[in-house]
Amino acid sequence: MHGLSDNGSAWQRYTNIETIARQFGLVVIMPSIGRSFYTDNPNGQQYFTFLLEELPKYLKDVFGLAPKREDTLIAGNSMGGFGAFKAALNYPERFAAAASLSGVLSLEILKLNPDDSRYHEFTYILVIYPNSPARSMTQWSGCKKPPSTPGPAQALHGLWSAG
Repeated sequence: MHGLSDNGSAWQRYTNIETIARQFGLVVIMPSIGRSFYTDNPNGQQYFTFLLEELPKYLKDVFGLAPKREDTLIAGNSMGGFGAFKAALNYPERFAAAASLSGVLSLEILKLNPDDSRYHEFTYILVIYPNSPARSMTQWSGCKKPPSTPGPAQALHGLWSAG
């Protein structure tokens, strides 16, 4: 998934993802989520809902894609890394693995510099998750419950909820 200053075409433009997908027979889905931090905005687009509910349904209905958990991974760069971990921690039954490449795993740093223009842009996220120190990715991501499915998502949950 893309970072804050990119869109869904970033991986195609800056990496060899198409070559890798062809080589290994992968289907790669790269939605554009804007500067949303993959959250449902209280007064706007429901990006997280789109990513985890609407997009999978569309892919199944239109393309017949209904991958098994063991065949599904989620990854992102920067802001996309935040979204990837948030998705994996909230829906461990869907993802066998998650990767966060140079990922933002906490927006707490914005509180240290309220003069940064991004602080005001993302204030709504800081309000949604007010008690979200970097020590607990599960709190930050709004993780609903500990994963019951063993595997990489279980390991991620144990790592990030350790506090």
